[in-house]
Amino acid sequence: MYTPEMLESIRKVEATRAARMGVEPRRMTAEEKDELLRAFHPDYRPEGFKEIKVGPNKGQKAPVELTNLLHANSRLLSGAPDLNKIDYDVDVLVIGGGDTGNDCVGTAIRQGCESVMQLEMMPCPPTERTAANAWPEWPKVLKTDYGQQEAIAVFGSDPRIYQTTVKEFYKDEAGQVCGALIAKLESKVVDEATGRRAMVPTGEEFAIECDLVLIAAGFTGCQPYVAEAFGVDLTKRGTVADTKYATNVPHVFTCGDMRRGQSLVVWALREGRDAAAEVDKSLMGYTNL
Repeated sequence: MYTPEMLESIRKVEATRAARMGVEPRRMTAEEKDELLRAFHPDYRPEGFKEIKVGPNKGQKAPVELTNLLHANSRLLSGAPDLNKIDYDVDVLVIGGGDTGNDCVGTAIRQGCESVMQLEMMPCPPTERTAANAWPEWPKVLKTDYGQQEAIAVFGSDPRIYQTTVKEFYKDEAGQVCGALIAKLESKVVDEATGRRAMVPTGEEFAIECDLVLIAAGFTGCQPYVAEAFGVDLTKRGTVADTKYATNVPHVFTCGDMRRGQSLVVWALREGRDAAAEVDKSLMGYTNL
């Protein structure tokens, strides 16, 4: 049942819907954004932002670190690709596993790579549950996802090489990556007092050729300059601290990977909806979302 206040709000929305739908939204100018941030953001630092001079967002302001990156990489290093015929005849190296690493492998194959290799830091999981991983625990067993399955079908072997990491990259005369030095790893006790183990180099190394390197490392937390720009608190894990999606800064909310750490896109979708409801509630005093 709706309260009288809610019914009045619904009535106003419906009464003005046609007029609002016919209005083309106007993007705020850089000056208007500055004015808004100065008025409502307690920790806004104008000196931390810089005007973008390239691309479709030219004239807008962004954090200095992001603007410098855009200016340094504002054009393709080689000829413009033909998007109607994508065929990257290159040797691809994927660093990392999980869903992201699998997607990198599958995408590289579908775009016509010459070969693909995927480095996994951890040992290869067992094909069946061990006694220490009995039901109902999540099965810590070897999984071959669609990317690896396509690699096996195309190249005849699983692209994953376990207990490895990159020690060094090689570049050609043009400054482009052309190879990598791979170090093999093993699990060893690094703290006798606690028994803590870590993956450490064995001393064995080998070199490979690669024209394209895709880093599929997991998300570790909020970039420091983002947290500093908004003045939000961080957790020990590096994610943005919150209470029901609201940060310590008024009117600044967080959700998805920024709040919970690396996770699946379905969680980002779910939290986006939940965060929107909290924003609506903070503005209206209630929410129908």
